[in-house]
Amino acid sequence: MKHFILFIALLSLVSCKEDAPRPETALEANTLFAWQGKWSGPEGTYMILEQNGQGMGIRIKNLDEKKTFLGVIEGNHIKFERDGKDASIHAGTGADTGMKWLADKKDCMIVERGEGYCRD
Repeated sequence: MKHFILFIALLSLVSCKEDAPRPETALEANTLFAWQGKWSGPEGTYMILEQNGQGMGIRIKNLDEKKTFLGVIEGNHIKFERDGKDASIHAGTGADTGMKWLADKKDCMIVERGEGYCRD
């Protein structure tokens, strides 16, 4: 009887574990919430991130134009396609952007070295 009770207890623990959200899912939900909003770059450039279904709407205004993309959160990146090439956005500091205008900022999003946007 003791073995049976132990077996049932272990079985219930295993089944509870499967119902718990994966850490990756929790990270994605927190990331989605924290990254939404406007991120400013130098000389009037900006990036706006907003939830769009299960993905992330991305609006980028650079010196030449405004473009809109649809991204997918994968771990700690937002993956999207721009001009036929894979691109991604991740969090970092102003120094990580490689841009002298943003060097002292602490809360930034980086598309690639030389392209970043920060919150004031």
